[in-house]
Order: sequence, then C-alpha cells, then structure tokens
Amino acid sequence: MKTIESALADLKDIIDTNAEWLDLPVVKGRNIRIKNIIVRPGRDGYTIVDIIESKIIEKTFTKVAALAVARAYLNGSPYGQIISYDRSIEKHYNDCIFYKHSLNNATTEDKIGLYECRIALAEDKIEKARTILEEYVMDGS
Repeated sequence: MKTIESALADLKDIIDTNAEWLDLPVVKGRNIRIKNIIVRPGRDGYTIVDIIESKIIEKTFTKVAALAVARAYLNGSPYGQIISYDRSIEKHYNDCIFYKHSLNNATTEDKIGLYECRIALAEDKIEKARTILEEYVMDGS
C-alpha cells in the first residue's frame, strides 16, 4: 500500500513527463507554464514568453489576459481582442484609483455622488471584461 507522499510523487512525475503534450498550466514558483509558453509576473503586469523561439509574445496587465493570450497563441488564434479587453481593464482600474482619490477629497454631496457613480461604472466595466477573458481561458472561444 502506498502512502500519500509516494502517490503524490508518482502523480508529479506523471504530470511532469506528460505536460509537454497536455494543454494544462503548470505552476512553478511564480511562473506558469503551458506547453512551451511561460507566463511571468513582473512589476508592470505579466510577460508571455515562447521559450522555444526565445521571444516575448506579449505583455499584459492581468493574469487572466496573459493566460488567454498564451492559449490563443498555442491554438494559432489571433489575440488582438484579448489585448483590447486587457487594456480596457487597465484603463478602468486606473480610473477607479483616480475616482477613489477624488472621492476622498470631495467636499460637496454632488461630487461625492458623481465619483461614487463613476467608480461603480468603472468597476462594472472591469467585471464585464474580466468575465469575457475568463470565459476564453475556460472555453477557448
């Protein structure tokens, strides 16, 4: 009878040897590897690198967009729309930061209401774009 530790070691060996032909993400440290693509986090977002061709494919603001770009690249699909959604998330995220700062410094009820409305709209747009990217990562469509 095997122990849990030996079963986990066997499972790790199976995954490591078969990860080349599977389209499964493997996390090693801070990096995520999908076949020959590595997604690396950095100060300014995520970098997607093709290790066979030794080239940077794209840089993204969010992890979900990085995974979507990696999946599209592996499938040979265009990923311009994914980058567009990622830039939208980045823009609305920065808007939220600005509006929250402005809300903290607002002096009138009108300005407070205005900034609260703008924050809600920006957060809604972030959530919509993020949902679309998550659907692409999960479904590939």
